Amino acid sequence: MWDTTSGKRLLTIPYRGVVDITPDENYLVIAHGTAVDLWDLDTRRKARTLRPVPGKERISTIALSPDGRRLAVSYSDNTLK
Repeated sequence: MWDTTSGKRLLTIPYRGVVDITPDENYLVIAHGTAVDLWDLDTRRKARTLRPVPGKERISTIALSPDGRRLAVSYSDNTLK
C-alpha cells in the first residue's frame, strides 16, 4: 500500500485477495480464502479476523457500506452474506 501523494510505501502484507479501505481510512480490509482480515493502518498490525461463514466457498468480492459499519461478502458459489 502506498501514499498516493508522496509515493511512499506504507505497508506490505503478503496476501493475495480482495482489498478495500474503510471510509474513515482507519482499516485495510483484505478478503482471502474464507476469511476477512482488518489491518489497523495506524499501527500497521492485524486488528482482527472475521470468518463470515466458516467452511463456505472462497470469498470473491467484498463491499463496505458508506459509513464502514457493514461488510457484504460474496462467495465463489454466487451467494452473498
